Amino acid sequence: MDENPQNDSQEVQPEQTEQPSEPVVEESTPEVNPEIAQLREDIVKKDEQIANLSKAKRELKKEVKANKSDGEEITNNQSDEFGYDKLAYLDAKGIKDTEVDFVKEELARAGGELKDLLANDYFQSRLKSQRDLAAVKDATPSNTRSGGESPSTKADFWISKGENPPNTPENAQLRREIVNKKMALAKHANQFAN
Repeated sequence: MDENPQNDSQEVQPEQTEQPSEPVVEESTPEVNPEIAQLREDIVKKDEQIANLSKAKRELKKEVKANKSDGEEITNNQSDEFGYDKLAYLDAKGIKDTEVDFVKEELARAGGELKDLLANDYFQSRLKSQRDLAAVKDATPSNTRSGGESPSTKADFWISKGENPPNTPENAQLRREIVNKKMALAKHANQFAN
């Protein structure tokens, strides 16, 4: 064996001493869908908007607290309807459910607070007159002569009397009713006659 063992080691050695080079990895940018990129941008913008709105809300709350502490009254948008709290307050003060609309009208006219309105003497006198009118209306029977309609405005009255009301423009409709009723009575009476 003519080959020298040193030579073999020398040949092998350079391979061993050489450090392997790191593999070259080609960096390629991953393909991003443009829709996804746009959505990401939108999300970032929305997050910024939310942060700005939250900041503005905190600042507004601080202003409201500062204004309240300065003694200014801040009025919220009040609806026309009373909440359960105001209805319970009115009930405790003796205001009936039928009078709530009257109280709303007076409150809108006078302005101010409900408590102040109920303590107002002028309001109390108007409420009393309103209650008196309602009591009179409830006490008056609707189907009697005191109910407002006089018997001389009814066709039956004039038929039983055997006369016609005066020929005036106000009585034109009444005169038509009398004629129609007399024709109906005559037709009904002749139905059984032989």
